Amino acid sequence: MFSSLSNLCKIIKFDSKFTQRLKVSVQYRAIRNFTISMYDFLIILVILAGSVGVLLYFVGWMNTIFMALGKKQYSMGAVLFILNPLSIVYCIKNWQDASKQGKQLIIGFVLMCCTIIPSYFFIDKISL
Repeated sequence: MFSSLSNLCKIIKFDSKFTQRLKVSVQYRAIRNFTISMYDFLIILVILAGSVGVLLYFVGWMNTIFMALGKKQYSMGAVLFILNPLSIVYCIKNWQDASKQGKQLIIGFVLMCCTIIPSYFFIDKISL
């Protein structure tokens, strides 16, 4: 068993230079042939910004519901769960208690709007 293990180690040591050269050449070819246009870059940027906006809005919405339930406003928590745009109004009315949630909601909403408008025009342009 030990002899086969040592032979295996010798094979790995012997082949390590070859595999390193092979990996480097494959990586170089992949990078060399990879090009991205500005149009593709803008699409990726809009998708990333939109997903960050959705995430911020969702986290702020959930924090607002938990804050309302923590203040023993159970009916308001249920209303915020059903009608989530009202969570922005709730945070603005209770800004001293919910400033963190309000900032998350507003920034998330602005990011979503900034990405939805260009996406709408892009989809309208490509639709047949």
